[in-house]
Amino acid sequence: MDPAYAPCTGTTVRGGLTWREARFAAEELGDSGQLASLDLVEVNPGLRRQTNETVELGHCLIADAMGRKIL
Repeated sequence: MDPAYAPCTGTTVRGGLTWREARFAAEELGDSGQLASLDLVEVNPGLRRQTNETVELGHCLIADAMGRKIL
């Protein structure tokens, strides 16, 4: 994830996935019917004071992978 969308991670990647790209990928994964388990890593609220953005994105990615639709 690009740190503009997920700043509270131990491994930021400038030019990484955008919020929309990550959510689309999670939704496609959920639609595949092949998802048996999910482990979301690198959400580290201890790195910065304002963590809501990264935590909210993590919640969205999990929900999307489990079947919630963006549109």
